[in-house]
Amino acid sequence: MSTLVKAIKSPARTKSKADPKAEAGAVAPLTEAAVRHYTADEIEQLRLLPCTARWLKKEAYARRVPFTGVAGKLTWRLDQILAISQMFDSAPIGTRRTA
Repeated sequence: MSTLVKAIKSPARTKSKADPKAEAGAVAPLTEAAVRHYTADEIEQLRLLPCTARWLKKEAYARRVPFTGVAGKLTWRLDQILAISQMFDSAPIGTRRTA
């Protein structure tokens, strides 16, 4: 386990077998994948989205897609990449899309 994950985890977030009620409100421990940020170039190179880095940056600057902007850099977490992918899903004709 990396030092980042060890630093983020706290005893309150670990599962307790003695108290089942504590498990219901427990938050899942963070993993490196959950906090890893990808640049637009990495997303294009790894083919995480079927778009170019230029398009992704343009959409982020226009605030049409979710992103993280820290210290003047645009980055994306996996949950944001998934949200972008789902934004452009289409349903077959004749079926209703649920909100």
